[in-house]
Amino acid sequence: MSQELKHMSEEEFRNEGFLQEVNRKFFHPLGLALALELGKDKDGDIRKYWGIIDCREDPEGMFFDQEILDPAKADRIESLLKSKLANRIATKECNDDGIQEINKK
Repeated sequence: MSQELKHMSEEEFRNEGFLQEVNRKFFHPLGLALALELGKDKDGDIRKYWGIIDCREDPEGMFFDQEILDPAKADRIESLLKSKLANRIATKECNDDGIQEINKK
């Protein structure tokens, strides 16, 4: 029997800092941004939008405005990463940074 996958809400993804950190550490240096907009339409229904903003032609990539960067979110995600590091390395599937290795043939 396979394990059912759990899903995180968009609100939690944003509020806990995952959106900020995936943009800050991965997408923005490449000139990309994962965009998530949540709101209500005129009928009061929740509206969700996911998309990728593409500014790859910008030579330095993208930056957050320092006023909206949240250090507590960055710390929370870093702590979660550190809590998994030793176990990831122990699997022998990952390098010393906990990044999964690609088997090159």
